[in-house]
Amino acid sequence: CEYVAYVGSLGNNKDGVPILINSFSLLKDDFPDLKLVIIGNTNVKEFDGIFRLVKGLELEKRVIFTGIVDHDLLHSILTHDSLLALPRPINKPAEGGIPSKVGEYMASRVPMVLTDVGELNYFLKDGFNCYMAQPDSINDFTSKMKSALTSKNNDIIVLNAFDTVLKFNVLNQAKKLIDFLT
Repeated sequence: CEYVAYVGSLGNNKDGVPILINSFSLLKDDFPDLKLVIIGNTNVKEFDGIFRLVKGLELEKRVIFTGIVDHDLLHSILTHDSLLALPRPINKPAEGGIPSKVGEYMASRVPMVLTDVGELNYFLKDGFNCYMAQPDSINDFTSKMKSALTSKNNDIIVLNAFDTVLKFNVLNQAKKLIDFLT
């Protein structure tokens, strides 16, 4: 069975989980065996609204909420998915930097779809090392997910993503800092 996975916060719409669920609902007819796995703490006040959205879209049998997952199991889940997703909307948390989960997604060697927020576009390029959608667009996120699920270039894209994440290891960054300071 194929899976789209998201790992992270279900609270405060920090990562756009409603966008992901709505996008997934638009794919359900094209990918009848596809499931959405949402990994994160379900003990947040927003969870009731998220679950109502899933139920309203009649996705109860296709969306799996795992709750918090042990780190070792998380690695196994991430490396066996068909696609990893992060539909971050434009908001304060998304303005600066890069979410740490993006590095984990790149290291998993699984295609990822994310939104063009913060500083992601300095390191990631749509069609090269990720699939990058416009933020706050259910239709564009859906389109990028469909592309990622059907592309014959995913082996190259995930290899490029893995090469990108390798550049961010502590030894490489320390060397750059030393070279800069000397």
